[in-house]
Amino acid sequence: MFFNFLHSLVLPSIQSFGPMNQTVNETDYVTFFCNATGNPLPTITWSKLEDGSAVFPGGTELVLNSVNRIDTGTYVCTARNSAFRPATATANLTVQCKCYVMVKTRL
Repeated sequence: MFFNFLHSLVLPSIQSFGPMNQTVNETDYVTFFCNATGNPLPTITWSKLEDGSAVFPGGTELVLNSVNRIDTGTYVCTARNSAFRPATATANLTVQCKCYVMVKTRL
C-alpha cells in the first residue's frame, strides 16, 4: 500500500526571546534565550552582528562566560528551516569595564 503524505511548510517564527538588552560587569556571564516554531522545526544559530564571522554554537541558549569589553554588541538569533526565509531577533549586550587610572609620581 502506498501512502502519499502532504507536508506543509511553515515559516520559522520566534516565539520567545530575551532578554532584549543586558548590561553586565566585566567577568560576569550572560545568557540569551531564543525559542522558535515552524514546520519543519527550525534550527537556531547565534551570531554577533558587528562580526559576521563570529558564529556561536546553536541551540535555544547563548551563554557567554567571563565577558569583557570586546563582547559588547548586538547578538542575533536566527531560526531557519527549509521554508524559504529565516526569522531573526536581536539583543544588545553592554559590558561595563573596570577603569584603571595610572598616576605617575615624581620623586
